Amino acid sequence: MYGYISIVFVSILVVFTQHAARVLYSMGYHIPIFPHTPGPCRVLDEVVGGSYSLTMLSNGTVLIATGSLDGGIYASDMSNLDGNVTLLKFSDNFAKAIFHPQSISSFTCPKTNKVTVFVVNHHPNKHCIEKFVYHEHRFFLEHIETIQDLSINFVDDIVAVSEDSYYFSNRFMHTDELSMQIERYAMFSWGTVVYYNGSNVEEEEVGSKKHSKGEVVTRGYMPSGLALSPDKRHLYVAGSQEIKVYRRSVSDESRHLVFVLSLPVEAHLGHINVDPSSGRLLIGAANSHAEYISHSQDARNLCGSRVFEVDADRHGMLGNLRELFANDGSELACATSAISYRNTLLIGAARAPPLLCKMNSTYPMNFYT
Repeated sequence: MYGYISIVFVSILVVFTQHAARVLYSMGYHIPIFPHTPGPCRVLDEVVGGSYSLTMLSNGTVLIATGSLDGGIYASDMSNLDGNVTLLKFSDNFAKAIFHPQSISSFTCPKTNKVTVFVVNHHPNKHCIEKFVYHEHRFFLEHIETIQDLSINFVDDIVAVSEDSYYFSNRFMHTDELSMQIERYAMFSWGTVVYYNGSNVEEEEVGSKKHSKGEVVTRGYMPSGLALSPDKRHLYVAGSQEIKVYRRSVSDESRHLVFVLSLPVEAHLGHINVDPSSGRLLIGAANSHAEYISHSQDARNLCGSRVFEVDADRHGMLGNLRELFANDGSELACATSAISYRNTLLIGAARAPPLLCKMNSTYPMNFYT
């Protein structure tokens, strides 16, 4: 009997030790950082409250979601090397007092050039998706509707497919702090990527109201950044330390995804943006998961920032991985998103204004080929 108990105890101890080692590795305490920039950089101080998420229009205009409570949306002209910034106005029918813009994505209609903008509203009392039409010459966002989806848990990112459909990522299944920490440290793959199509969606009645319910298309451990390839045949999903590629079928509204590959990256990855001409991926990242958590709890704690560029082809294969920017957090803490346009690089951060860098001469580090 004693021997049996000893075996059970040792087995439990081994399993616990293995899991603890996995958690420690996922925290990234071992990841070094070697600061470098692609050229001279300056902070766009005009942006107040943060620069958590970025999306770029075809003319080089970048829309910036601050990620802060009672925050706003800014427009920055990256075709101008000075990165001129303007705070956008909203239509009168939109309740800006309960607006917490967490993530942003846009879709431009190729026939009419109408720009539809989707924004994740992360207000503590109202997690939802806000839909706007952007009037560029007036720097104005016309509010179209608020989408309350039963599939929304703790949304991190969103990517527009059309003016009526999109994917969004739930980093966690739950929204209360204790449950999220259990998911994080138990390393449960309870996060989801959800597909929403406004014209073909399941509805569930809650009380006297009907709420839409998107379709869960894949699950994983803390999925964050989302992006589509230029031809929309592949969906890229960033996790804590990896990028996953899924093949989607344009003909059947991409309800089912086929896993293609996974690329490990030693950093706490944030949002992905795709260069429409080359198909390359740009990813903003915190140096490690541990630094990200520490900075989230107290902005005075430094969190290293990194930006990666990844080659991608039309078959969904990922090639060279290059590091374009790295900083220990003293210049830019906790990068979350990045976009390049011509010879400029704009880097967003969780709790700081974006950093604009001129890429005069770049000496990226190659990690994978």
